[in-house]
Amino acid sequence: MSESSLPTGAPAGGRARKRRQRRVSAIAALGLLVIASSVFVARLPSMPTSAAMAEYVTLEHLDDRGRLDIADTLVVPLGCLVVVVVRLGLGLRMLGPFRPILIAIGMRGAGILVGLSFFVFVVLAILAVRPGLRAGMRSYYGRLSVLLSFVVVILIAVLLVGRGFDIESLVRAASVPIVVICLAAEGFARVLSNEGTRVAIWRAGVTIATAIAIVVAADVTALGQHTLAYPEIVLAEIAAILVVSSLLDARLFESRDPAANVAR
Repeated sequence: MSESSLPTGAPAGGRARKRRQRRVSAIAALGLLVIASSVFVARLPSMPTSAAMAEYVTLEHLDDRGRLDIADTLVVPLGCLVVVVVRLGLGLRMLGPFRPILIAIGMRGAGILVGLSFFVFVVLAILAVRPGLRAGMRSYYGRLSVLLSFVVVILIAVLLVGRGFDIESLVRAASVPIVVICLAAEGFARVLSNEGTRVAIWRAGVTIATAIAIVVAADVTALGQHTLAYPEIVLAEIAAILVVSSLLDARLFESRDPAANVAR
């Protein structure tokens, strides 16, 4: 193979691979939609399978406790779809692919305004204590462990103040799962350490905005409630994720990322 053929051969191979991946994704998405549609049709009252579907292929029989336990789980596929649209369609980077979903779950429990305020407060607290930690501790894992423990202190303080002064919003803020806050804080601290304050704040903002979009989409569409009756909706959501990932990977605003500007 001549040296001059290398530059043209590699892109051609890459384009062929992308075309194959798109075909596979399209076929998989179509297959999932066919399955979901078949299940839905089998539910129609005129179908002989309707009684069996209503009895065995539904989550509506769950009691209130069971519905509460699965409510957050049913938001995950929709959250994944929103994350894929933001990351691949718009090209906006976040603190991680799953952190917006976790933050959205926390916001659904505490409320958007309370959850957002608490998350911003935690981010500002991390920014405040980080210089002292960097000056006093060399180990990244040591600094990260202190930061996460510091988040727990904030959570306890917020809960004590909320209970002591009967401030319901603070009590609800403290109800955000600690794993959600810790993972979000860890992602922010990692980007802060590796790529700087500007990039970390940008991605935290995109992460929060994506989480809010997930909460709004879940509330407006009420997909969680519909999925209880029609679990096949999850298959349709996966199909949508495949379509966005393979066919709508435009990354329209990727150049706006501060990290991309720094790289230039």
